[in-house]
Formats: sequence, C-alpha cells, structure tokens
Amino acid sequence: MPCAELADNIVQCGRSTLEMAISFVNAHDKLKAKVIYGDTDSLFVLLLKGRTVKESFRIGNEIASAITAMNPSPVTLKMEKVYHPCFLLTKKCYVGYSYESPEQSEPVFDAKGIETVRRDTCGAVSKTLENSLRLFFEHQNTSELKAYLQRQWTRILSGRVSLQDFVFAKEVRLGTYCTKSSSSLPPTSIVATKAMRADPRAEPRYAERIPYVVIHGEPGARLIDMPQGLWFFLIAHHFPLYHSFSSLSLSLSNGTNPFSSSSSDPPPPPKRSSLSARLSFVFDQIDTIEKQQQSQKDQTLQRIALGANPETPKLTTHLIPNRS
Repeated sequence: MPCAELADNIVQCGRSTLEMAISFVNAHDKLKAKVIYGDTDSLFVLLLKGRTVKESFRIGNEIASAITAMNPSPVTLKMEKVYHPCFLLTKKCYVGYSYESPEQSEPVFDAKGIETVRRDTCGAVSKTLENSLRLFFEHQNTSELKAYLQRQWTRILSGRVSLQDFVFAKEVRLGTYCTKSSSSLPPTSIVATKAMRADPRAEPRYAERIPYVVIHGEPGARLIDMPQGLWFFLIAHHFPLYHSFSSLSLSLSNGTNPFSSSSSDPPPPPKRSSLSARLSFVFDQIDTIEKQQQSQKDQTLQRIALGANPETPKLTTHLIPNRS
C-alpha cells in the first residue's frame, strides 16, 4: 500500500482527537453527561435522565463548541442529532427517534445496522421489529408490546400473512467459499447449487441476490437443510404459474410460434432477466394464488351464511269470496 505511514498518521491523529473529546466530556461535571460510544469520527453522549430535546441540543452545541476550540483548524465537531428515545445495541447498530433541530416537532424513525434496514432479512422480521420499536418508543409499555407480538404470532401461525413476507434474498458468491461441506455453506449457496443441478442455466451471477424461503421440516431435521428456492417451493406445493401459460397462449393467438425461427440458425439463448424482474414475476404469482384462496374462503362463508339463514318464505294472501 503506498504512503502507509501517512495513512497510519491520519488514523492516529483522528483517534487521539476522539480520545481527547471523550475525556473532556466525561470529566466535565457541569454537563452531567457520559460518552457511551465513540468510533472513528463520532460520539454518542448519554445525558442525565429528565433532559428535554431542546436542553439536549443546547448541551450538545456547548460540547461541540468546546471540542472545536481545543483543536486546530479545520478540525470541527458538529452537533448532528438527538435521539429520544434510543436503543444502542452494538457497534454501528442503533435505532431511535431522531431530532435534527430543536424546532422539529415530529421525530423520525432512524435505524442503522439492524434488521429493519438490512436487505438480507425477510419482510415479516423487518415489519414486526419496526412496529414493535415504534410501539415501545411511543408508549413505553411492555404489556402493549407483548399483546402486539402475540397478535402477530397468531396471524403468522394461522396463515394470514403473505408469502412475500417470508422471502429472504441474500448474495451468493459461488467459488469463493473455502469449505467443502454443504453444512457449512450459506443458504444461498445451497439453493443456487440445487437450482444448477436441475438446470445448468440457473447459475447465478457473482454477488447476485438469491430469493429463498425456510420451510418447516420434520422433527430432528437440520435448519441448514430447510432453505428452499422460491421456484422449487411453488412447484412442490402445486402452486400454478398462470403467468407463463397466459403469456404462451397470447403469443400463439397472435400467430407467433415461440419455438420456431425464420432462419436455419438456432435461436439465440434468451437474455437473463434481472433479479427485480424475476422477483416481481414470482410475487405476481403469489398474489394471484392468495386472491384465489381468499375468493374461495369468501364463497365458502357465503354458503355457510345462506345455510344458517335460509330464505324467509313469502306470505301469500288468498281472497275468499263472500258466498252469502
């Protein structure tokens, strides 16, 4: 690496500046503040309980001005935002309601490094976690949070959650894994390998995100064997793929034979669609399936309602002539 000594000096200078700022905040009794996290170029300062958002901005600006005055120009410490409330989980993983100015009335849900913003998790996890955090931040009542989670588990176990919310999509890098044991490979590698065995053309691109679901196995089954590709899952559960058949029927009705060619040369291989296009296609199939299932449920409920409330017999009036 060129200029390694210069790079080391820059890192050391930044570290010493950060350590000096941490020592200043912790030693300042008037502020009644404590640095709970500091990394590279940022500080998280915990203030005494009971401080308002406006007071936090005032104290933060005082700290920023004092640290800036202690360092030579152009080193500047900027007061960025206030989190109230906040969860600081691990390094670079935190979430909270953020305020960027004292005049801001409505906070912004701000998350870094957790499942609500990560792309390698499924929708059921990210949505449930974000709603749980919002509920706790706004009410700070564990009983309400517990009731919400119980309702979510009930919806999941009763099958009232869309299949789309259980789809994972993680990157795969075939050929870069050191292990040869399938039990040590990531789920995307296992799913991609199974797909390539069925169709060699299914080889994914480098760092491509592979969609898959984790199915429920038999008792004693290993979790590493439970990931299943989305296509195989749909086929194994006999989910019809209406879109492919309707597209083929449309092309044939327009007088186009997709299996013939005007020239003697073999047709070129079809261009691989992007991951977003393939996911959109799969999700369209899932929506179609769920709409049909819901329609069947509605029809069943209507038949039950008609059976429980039979049609009221009509009353007819007979006129009897007077014979007297």
